[in-house]
Amino acid sequence: MRDGDRLVACGADRSRGDVGFLAGLTVAPDRRGRGLGAALTAGMARALAARYDHVALGVYTDNVGAIRLYRRLGFTGTLARSSVHLA
Repeated sequence: MRDGDRLVACGADRSRGDVGFLAGLTVAPDRRGRGLGAALTAGMARALAARYDHVALGVYTDNVGAIRLYRRLGFTGTLARSSVHLA
């Protein structure tokens, strides 16, 4: 999503097989709280649902704002994963 020449929100399509997968969803810090994340996530999810049997995404457990948004948009269920930071 752009505001003029500035990119203010974006996400990536990392779909595989029969699963549409949203990845890297982000909104510029000074634009948060204005509904851009909800619009981005809902729009991408609709587009992927038209092409795939399932739509999924990943979120860190401490990102409670994003989790609340995703639940409000209808994402349910969780599957625990782990990640590591390689130096």
